Amino acid sequence: MAVIFFEQKETGQEETAENLEDLELLNKNIRDSHIDKRIKEQLPFLKDFELFTDTAGAPYISIKKEKRGYITNDHLFDLNDKVFNEWLTKCFFDNDLPSSNSNVSKIIKILRARARVNNNSKTFHNRIAEHDGKFYYNNSKGSIIEITPDGWSKRPGPGDNYDYKPPIYFHWYTHQYSNNPEKGEYDIKELLKYIPIPDDSDKMLFLVYLITAIIPKIQHPVLHCYGPGGSGKSTIVMILNGLIDPSNSVEQDFPLSERDAYMLLNNHYLSTYDNVTGIKVWLNNILCKASTGATMSTRGLHTSSKEVFFELYRCVCIFSTDQIITRPDLLDRSILMKLCRVAEIVPETIEHRILEYRFNREKGIIFGAMLDVVSRAMSIYPTLKLKNLPRMADFAMWGEAVSQAIGYEPELFYNVYKQNISKQTEEIIAKSTLFQSIIMFMQDKTEWKGLTKELHDALKSLITPDISKEDFPKHCKDLKTPISRMDTYLKNVGIQVTFLPRSTEGYLILIRKVVQ
Repeated sequence: MAVIFFEQKETGQEETAENLEDLELLNKNIRDSHIDKRIKEQLPFLKDFELFTDTAGAPYISIKKEKRGYITNDHLFDLNDKVFNEWLTKCFFDNDLPSSNSNVSKIIKILRARARVNNNSKTFHNRIAEHDGKFYYNNSKGSIIEITPDGWSKRPGPGDNYDYKPPIYFHWYTHQYSNNPEKGEYDIKELLKYIPIPDDSDKMLFLVYLITAIIPKIQHPVLHCYGPGGSGKSTIVMILNGLIDPSNSVEQDFPLSERDAYMLLNNHYLSTYDNVTGIKVWLNNILCKASTGATMSTRGLHTSSKEVFFELYRCVCIFSTDQIITRPDLLDRSILMKLCRVAEIVPETIEHRILEYRFNREKGIIFGAMLDVVSRAMSIYPTLKLKNLPRMADFAMWGEAVSQAIGYEPELFYNVYKQNISKQTEEIIAKSTLFQSIIMFMQDKTEWKGLTKELHDALKSLITPDISKEDFPKHCKDLKTPISRMDTYLKNVGIQVTFLPRSTEGYLILIRKVVQ
């Protein structure tokens, strides 16, 4: 039976578009409340629920607990997930209600449709979030940690009332584990005893990186550790995974397609890749976006036109035998750490399982100490005034705040970080045939001006590079893009390249030596 909702129009009232919209909204609210009433009458275990979608359009239902009152991730379901189907079937059984697959499916379809037409969209976060100047860490399915300049606390806690509701929503994936902090006296520098990094400056840089990883909505450099076998890479992965984003998927497989890369980054706040031998150009670009924060899009699964958007600020760690980040754009967003065999820096090597046992025994109080440092850093951050910030400015600022909160001297971290950035220029020189050829070409010159073809021929004749190598352009027309990418590094060694307007003979390039 069709039900028509109408409103009697007052005499003399014009039937404007605004009135029609109000009437349509009223009728929609009446229909929705009618549906809600029927659902609650037939399903008494759904006494208080909310329907909405995430930013990708996936429908969700949030069901308030009857006893505790606040919404938790235990009762936050993706309506497309079979978990809700199973939960609903169990509720039918527990309440002695007749259930069948068709009955359950029909209810889910109604809820799914209601969620999608409600125009109620919520942003979901993975592991960390920021709201109203407070930081939140998703501790487990039913608990979050709230961090303020005054300290940190688990929410909901003893002081929360019956109707407490978290101000933000988190995705909770099946691979994720809880991370329970403990309050107590612990010097966070004691964590360095677990870190098999030979250089003391790199150890401090690693510690600051580890703690800034739980600060939301900032740039996080790609951590690239490289060294021979037996250099403790597994131990570093254990510490990163255990303290930032505990998961049963400690190391992910290197993605083979753009869609795989998007999904891995979306589902994992921390992505660690071991035994990497090379990074393709398309993946290089995705990792750049994930490091500095960007909105990415890909085609929805089993659809031909629908786009799915991901807003990502992610932590990415790459482990390999050799230094494999060579493209300047990703290198500019990276922290490089060279490792050596643990036996060379530790007089007595400890078995990994024993080290893991000791670390897990202290992990709760270590994580609590990390939260203490972040809380203190939130008060220090507004007072900082650093000059000449690098590309990863957010990390530099928050890293300095965290460093001072740990107890290091002011600007010690900032200087160490800038020294690490200078390593990138050295790596570019060592790895890039094009970069080396430009430096050799300008050794006996202060300025050179000519056509791109002339420059390509001159560089090619200098070192006779294997032109099949990716970093040396095969044609003169391909010179502009790679030289533009390494512009910052060329200036670091006192060379400035300017691409001039096209002449009648072709494109002109001006190369000059400049004061560093």
